[in-house]
Formats: sequence, structure tokens, C-alpha cells
Amino acid sequence: MNRKMKKFLSVLLSVSLLFAPALPALAAGESSDPNVYINKGVYVADSGEWTDTDSVYTFDPASGKLTIDDRGNGVPVNDEYAFYDWIKSIADGVRTVYITKSSELRSFSIGELTEDDIEFWGEDYIKVYSNDVFPKAFSYLTNLERFEVESGNAEFEAKDGVLYTRHCYDLVHYPAAKPDKTYKIDDWCMLRIYPYAFCNTRYLERVEIPYSRSGNFNYLVIEDYAFSALDLDSGEERESSIKQIAFYGTKEEFNAILSYAEGNNAAEKAEIVSKNTDLFHDIITYFKVNVFISLRMQLEWLKYLF
Repeated sequence: MNRKMKKFLSVLLSVSLLFAPALPALAAGESSDPNVYINKGVYVADSGEWTDTDSVYTFDPASGKLTIDDRGNGVPVNDEYAFYDWIKSIADGVRTVYITKSSELRSFSIGELTEDDIEFWGEDYIKVYSNDVFPKAFSYLTNLERFEVESGNAEFEAKDGVLYTRHCYDLVHYPAAKPDKTYKIDDWCMLRIYPYAFCNTRYLERVEIPYSRSGNFNYLVIEDYAFSALDLDSGEERESSIKQIAFYGTKEEFNAILSYAEGNNAAEKAEIVSKNTDLFHDIITYFKVNVFISLRMQLEWLKYLF
């Protein structure tokens, strides 16, 4: 190798090392910042047009705040493990999860579907489809203390730092490091407890499931791993902080509900207590749940018909 060629290669190596820090970090989505994850995708707007959109997830180490701005796009199914790896890389520092008003926490990319798919299934049907990417991702945040949802979000709300779907239909996630020892699920929440909703909690010892979830109103769905203490990667069981589950109904009703879901090892090990209520409370709650909530649900569904 002649002297000129050696000098050229030496200069080339020096330049490469100089600009190496500016190369994109693929492990953090499309971003070069390890505290930012960006997923590029497309979304079908209300107009029916295909538009570009970026879902952005930003972690601020100083405040411990993770901001989710997924803009209806979410995480592509084929990218979920890269997303989990990023979540795990920042997990120890996350104290608050802030969800913007544009976020729908959709965990798949609409770009994987064709326009024919949209026309056949309907946009509204596709928008309500999701899998377990986000609920499981939240469970990696073992120091998470609270959720916050920006005003105007059409899909979610936070009550006392706990994440629910809008109108508290479903309980999505209870922060693992929320300092309370007792938590009663909101009386209005009566449809579903998401997978990993109570996962690897640190301080929670008693969970109260309200009367509106009893057999008098058969909408309750407890998803797999809803009550769980486990290693999320290996599946190995861990010691659960949940010692007691108080159910406003009969123990037989609650056991029947749990029999439909696997992986609720924390619930299986906890003491299940039947919480009796007086007749007046039962009548008022039953009326509230069956009349007011049912009417509200019907009004919500009417908007999809017009």
C-alpha cells in the first residue's frame, strides 16, 4: 500500500470517528437521542386520506416524566420488542407518565393495512383494535407513581393517578410505585381490567372491586395477568404486594370470574374477601350502574351510527 493511500485511509478514519456520535441510534426508534423514541408511520384521518404521522415518546430524566404522543399511530407489531427495550432502558427513572390529548395508545401501525382493509372493516372498527404492547410496557416502569392525561383526550383519563379509559369504562394500569396501601376501583369502572393492570406493585396490599362489578351486572372481564407479580421477560413468578382482594359481591362470583382468566397469580395467592353492603347501598348502586352507565354507553355507540 503506497503512502498516499495510507494517508487517505487515515484521514477517512479520523473523519468517521469525528462524526460517529451523530449517527442515528436505531435502538431508540428513529431518534439519535436515547431519551426519545420515534415511530414513523401513517394514519387514516377522518377525511379518509392517508397522512404521515410520527409517534413520539420523550423521557425527561430531570423530572422523571415520560411523555407519550402517539398521535393515533402507536407501535408497529413488528417493532414492539425494540420498544420494550427502550422502555426498559429508561424504566428506573420514570415517575410520571403524561399522555397527550392526541394519544390513543394504539399498539399497531395502521400502515400495515391496505385501503381495501379500511373500507371493508371500517375505520372506527380498526381504531378500537389494539393488543397488549402498551399495558405490558407500563409494567416495566417499577418506579412509576402516577399517570396524567392531557385535557381533551378522547380515549383516556387519569383518576387519582390511575389510568382508565374514557368515562372509566376500563382500568388500564395502576402505577406500580403508587404509595397507597389500599385502592378501590372506581365505581363507574365496570367493563374490563386490562392485562398487567396490577402488575409488580410495590406498596399496594388491598384492592377493592366495587359492587358494580358483581354478578348483577355481567360486564366484567379480567384479562390475563391483570393481577400479577412476575418477571416480564422470563415469566418467573415473584412475591406479590397484594395480600387481599375485597369484592363487593359473593366469593363464588369472584372465583367464577377469575376462572376465565389465566396468569393472575397475584390474585390466586391473595385472600379474597366478600364485602357485604347494606340493601340501600345495593339498590342505589345497581340503579346507577344499570341505568346511568347503560344509557351513557348507548349514547356513546350512537355516534358510530351517524
